Amino acid sequence: ASAHLRQRAQLLYDRVRHLDRRILPRLEQDEWRAVTNEVESKLTDTAIDEAVDNLPSEIQEIESLELTHRLLARRDLLPELSDQFYKYLARYVDVRLSNKNEVVEINRLDNGDVAITAFKRDKESGEKKPEAIVFQRRFRHGETAEVRIYLMGGDDKVDLSGKASSSIAVRVIGGPGNDQYVDGSKVSGYFLGMVPFISHAEKKTFIYDVKESSSFSPGPSTKVYARYMEEEQGKPAWPPLERRDYGHDVRPMPFFGFTADEGFFVGGGPVVTRYSFGKSPYAHKFSLLGNYAFR
Repeated sequence: ASAHLRQRAQLLYDRVRHLDRRILPRLEQDEWRAVTNEVESKLTDTAIDEAVDNLPSEIQEIESLELTHRLLARRDLLPELSDQFYKYLARYVDVRLSNKNEVVEINRLDNGDVAITAFKRDKESGEKKPEAIVFQRRFRHGETAEVRIYLMGGDDKVDLSGKASSSIAVRVIGGPGNDQYVDGSKVSGYFLGMVPFISHAEKKTFIYDVKESSSFSPGPSTKVYARYMEEEQGKPAWPPLERRDYGHDVRPMPFFGFTADEGFFVGGGPVVTRYSFGKSPYAHKFSLLGNYAFR
């Protein structure tokens, strides 16, 4: 029963992942668990029994015991499945700001974590408004692989600081405004960047914008792509279907056929598709297939 519930939960993740990645990027694990614990505490045995008892008598006669058992099993698995879903969403995070002027401060901590705070920006001075925080979260190294920050419209400023030997990749996607980027951070990389065969071991900040309309002060860990990601910025706020740009999936591929020499044959194997930022419709795909001929 537990294995079946876990499988159904994975299907649910797939159905809601695009929406939840848009509306839940602010929640850290402590907040996530607090909500889960609150829900679990209200789903007591008594509450579940009372809910089943309130069903029509015809339904109770058929499946009251089975329904109670399923509800109890789902409640008991709630903390585990909730943590699993949190880790799924925390791996690749999209942070979308607004079309107004903002200041984004990104601090690379020495333990590999990345703290991101976004403020409203004063139109006259161009400085941040410390009391007007629009986004704040600390991303944990080993939990998050990549954070994408979409500046959207407005004249924004992005300021990176801090040093670390290993850190989270941060992609900043500029909008149509006159944006300013200052990267004072440094990521040493593997063995202080002394391993020559690891490409871009120090590059952990990736900026996508048009140089003519923005200013750049890159650091040793910065990679600037002089292009405007119009496709990314132009996505509607609540799309029914969004192109995937993170993670991978594995799907089976069965096939069969007939040839004059081999006769009828069947086969199949896994097809692995890898998705990544800026790659459409996918980064790469490979398969491992085999077949059996009956002749």
